[in-house]
Parts: sequence; C-alpha cells; structure tokens
Amino acid sequence: MLSTSSRYSNQNNVFILGSGYSINSITDKCWSKLQNHVTIAFNWFCFHDFEPSIYIAREQANIKKRQNKKETVNSFISRIKRYKNTSMIVSDISRHSPNAYLYKNNKYIKSTNPDILEDVKTKIRLTDSQLKAKLMKNAFTSKKCFHGDKRTACTLVNALHLAMSLNPKNIILLGVDLNDSRYFWMNKKETRHTVRKKGQTCNSKHATYKKALRLVNCINKTKFNLLSGSKRSSLNQTIQYKKIESLM
Repeated sequence: MLSTSSRYSNQNNVFILGSGYSINSITDKCWSKLQNHVTIAFNWFCFHDFEPSIYIAREQANIKKRQNKKETVNSFISRIKRYKNTSMIVSDISRHSPNAYLYKNNKYIKSTNPDILEDVKTKIRLTDSQLKAKLMKNAFTSKKCFHGDKRTACTLVNALHLAMSLNPKNIILLGVDLNDSRYFWMNKKETRHTVRKKGQTCNSKHATYKKALRLVNCINKTKFNLLSGSKRSSLNQTIQYKKIESLM
C-alpha cells in the first residue's frame, strides 16, 4: 500500500477518473492500456468495473441524507472489496464532520492498511497564491489532503492534490465533464437524487462546475500540465483537450 508515494513517483501521466457520462465512451482498448498508468478514482467511480491504482474513500454516503438506494456505505464497501491491487487512501474528515461515517474505522478498509490523510478544508476564501500553496504541499509527506476553500471545496480537490503529490508531468481528467449532471452508471436521461433535490435535471451543469473552474485556473499557474480527456467537458475552455489514445 501507499506507505510512501515512492511506488508511483516520477510517472509522466496521472489519470483522475470522475463519474461523468463520458466515461461510457472510453473503449475497452483504452481501459486495458490505462492499467499501465497511475489512476486515481473517488466517490462512486467504484460502480465501474475498472480497478484504479488509487482509491479515495471520503464522502460516499457517509452522511445519511446523502444515502439513496444503492448509494450506501455498505454498497460502497462491497464494490471496493473487488479490488486486488488498489491502494486505499482515507481522507479523514473526523475533525470537521464528526457525525459522518468514518471509513478509517471500517474493518475491511483497515485490513487494506490504507494511508489515512487528514482532510483539510477552510470555510474562508483563499487567494490564488494561498490556494496554490496548499495544493503544492505533498499530501503523503504532510499526511494532510486538501479539500479546498469556500469557493473550491469538493472531492476533486482531494484527487488533484494527491495527483500533484505524485509529481507527474501531466494530470489528465477523465469523466470530469461538468457540462451536465449525468453519471456513467445511470440512464442517459437520469441523474442522482442529490441533483433532483435541488430542483435540477440531468441537463443542469454539475454543482461543482464553478469550483472546478477556479481550481484548474489556479493549478494552471503551477508547473503541472492539466489536460482533459473528455471532449465535452466544460473545463475545455480553460485546459487543453486531448484524445485519450494520444496519451498512452
């Protein structure tokens, strides 16, 4: 497991796997090639059959109001039990969300010897330089994983912070679409209950769109090269889109 980041350091490409509908357009050939790369997954990507290199356990149904049908703690644990070679990372939210289910205490997750990183977020607005400084701190060395500030807080921040800590040349976002609220495991005209509760539909822009936009604008000012592998991603106005095949 990831007792240090050395297992994955000095990799040219790190792929972050989101849950947008474009995940369905990735070919079997590409998934096969992705097995040779560092991949970071989070949230409900576990509904996909692909096994990532790294999985972040954080907010999946750990608060009761987030739970719905198959989106429960038990279903999450049952899905990740299929993984044989994945390094588990627990983003420990106990300091700011003491009433949430804590994955670090789950018997199965503990048995995987995960890296437990303190989830750090701030309610104030950080300047670009302050945000950049937080993201540039090595998460594995500091044992802290940044979750964002008032304008960026979302699990994508955790994933990007971990990716940056591995010091790659390129960080490629797959399935981070944001142009709508569709998810790869659902029908084309469906969306999650959390979206419907807000009076929105599958065609509504993703709730984290503005947060992600500010986040990538900040990372663009660092040494890291952010790329989009989703042809319709709303982030393509800010970062370069490239076909996945050209990055493998």
